Amino acid sequence: MEELKKQLINSFDNKLQIKYDFNQDEIIQLVLSDKNRILFSNIIKEAELSYFDEVSKTEKKIIKDENWNIPDSIRFNERYERNEYKKSIMAPFFIAGNWNTEKKFIEYIENNSQNIEWWFKNGDRDAIYFAVPYDFENETRLFYIDFIIKFKDGRIGLFDTKTGITLRDSKNKSDGLQKYIKEETKKGKKLFGGIVTNTDQQDLKGRWIYFDGKKDDLSDKNFEKWENFEL
Repeated sequence: MEELKKQLINSFDNKLQIKYDFNQDEIIQLVLSDKNRILFSNIIKEAELSYFDEVSKTEKKIIKDENWNIPDSIRFNERYERNEYKKSIMAPFFIAGNWNTEKKFIEYIENNSQNIEWWFKNGDRDAIYFAVPYDFENETRLFYIDFIIKFKDGRIGLFDTKTGITLRDSKNKSDGLQKYIKEETKKGKKLFGGIVTNTDQQDLKGRWIYFDGKKDDLSDKNFEKWENFEL
């Protein structure tokens, strides 16, 4: 709860330029508005990720698993809802009800899956899930990407969906992912990917695009340095 409170206060004070301590009525209206549903869903998710980032810092060292593979089974609680998708490697498939960006992205890849063998929705903690290291304030942390996609031509796509605040705060994670992809490509693996977003940040009805450059270009508002995510 403390991490969520910190993220909310930071969003109001620094992102929205609304002082949390002096504008309670305005803040309540913003939170309750349907127009801001995606915004606050992303804030909650970012708080969860920040919490698990803090937990990961307590580890003395990061153990690299060269033989990581898709887990045989995953346990879910009541926060998750069941869905049926033809290309999900996990069947049945479960996803948290408030992850709207991920749901829209899944709809896109399912509707354009002619070149896809399977996809996997990754978790955000624990050794059973896939993560890449990244640098943050002189510390090494773990970045649990959202999706692993196996294409019929043998390529493996590593993608993480971001919108709004979570997109702007992903520069270090993006660099860590691109560094990992380059290192593994030199070893002969057929990897590509990056941070994924939609050109329509509010309703997610625009083009899906991904970023595989350096972090200084990630916040390009016109997405000129992003690639179209074509399947």
